[in-house]
Amino acid sequence: PTDYLANELNGETTFGDVRDSIRNGKDVYSVIGVDDSTVRERVFRQLADVIDVPYKAVYDAWINGTESEQTRKEHYERADNNGSNASKEPLREFKTNLDNIPDAMKALPNWVAFRTASGDNGKVKKILLSPNKGASSVEYLKWAKSDDSSTWATFDKAVAFAQKYKLDGLAFAMNGSGMTCIDLDKKNFDKNGEPLELAQKFIAAADNTYIEKSVSGHGIHIFYKGSRPKDRLNRNIQLDLEVYDDGRFISMTGNYNGCDEINAPSAGLQNLIASNLSKVQQYTAPSAPLGMDDNALIEKIRSSKRGSDFDALWSGNDVCGDHSVSDFKLCNMLAFFSGGDAAQVERVFKSSGLYRPQKGDAYVRRTAEKACATLTRHYEPKAYKPKTDGKKNSGKPSGSGGR
Repeated sequence: PTDYLANELNGETTFGDVRDSIRNGKDVYSVIGVDDSTVRERVFRQLADVIDVPYKAVYDAWINGTESEQTRKEHYERADNNGSNASKEPLREFKTNLDNIPDAMKALPNWVAFRTASGDNGKVKKILLSPNKGASSVEYLKWAKSDDSSTWATFDKAVAFAQKYKLDGLAFAMNGSGMTCIDLDKKNFDKNGEPLELAQKFIAAADNTYIEKSVSGHGIHIFYKGSRPKDRLNRNIQLDLEVYDDGRFISMTGNYNGCDEINAPSAGLQNLIASNLSKVQQYTAPSAPLGMDDNALIEKIRSSKRGSDFDALWSGNDVCGDHSVSDFKLCNMLAFFSGGDAAQVERVFKSSGLYRPQKGDAYVRRTAEKACATLTRHYEPKAYKPKTDGKKNSGKPSGSGGR
């Protein structure tokens, strides 16, 4: 009852619903009602106790997407008494064509594996997993982090890991790669996955470097040698366009178009990036941040006109339909009311319901810094002004008796 996340749980969900979602490959987080790995683990542990199997059996079934015969016998048949409703999931198709990955990427130890799941909005979610063993037997599969190279591995190790655990494919960490990825998504493609006007322009301008289709089949990744322009924002939400050279995993398909090498960007590609991404707005924070402690900052926002919006985000609701956009919206509110104190924004955000530990500290820091950097104004406490009756002072004492 004292855990704020408990209020977000789906009160109608039973342990049987969670069990069935694991069996049928549904998004467990949407069934539980909370996109939080700690809550998921607690639910799994209680589910294991309810049906009297080891926690690892439940975790195995969820992370691998298929059940071993032993797991099926001990877990699902026991839960159903006779197992008559158990359904076998078809073999998962490996989504990365390993032969087509550029040699320059294969040579780097920037590889992890991913498993796909269906999100609430029909979008394909990717669960990024480290090929390196966890610290305990329970944590033999652990989250990969885009800012932590200890969770990455060589190409060959990632391939062996993905194949061993029947995962869906490989993903590449952009940090330290010396490369940039342009990610064009759904709005730029028709229902058959054919590129529309903007995507066609990018493809034509990038014909000298590696381009592949995305996992969804309704997007492309363009890789080029070098960094992204730092004077531009890294995304245009309206155009479904993102550009990354760090802090991001790219789920690879190897379904490439033309060139199989990664080369420097053409002038035409650089111009397209510049013309479709807004300039970073320069903002100088106050010489001294406001200095409100964290609780005072939260209460100040709650008592403002934006209080209801803040509470929705603070509780972990993805009000924008895109978790990263909702993250930025919350950070933007914190930045405005803190006077652009990026350290406080980062610290307070990590206490919110939107915080996802698996995204890593670099993601939160970058989002907080961007929210502060894009401010054009900030909250200014109003000085106290005593009320007056609007009449001029006559110089005579007021009150009865002329005293």
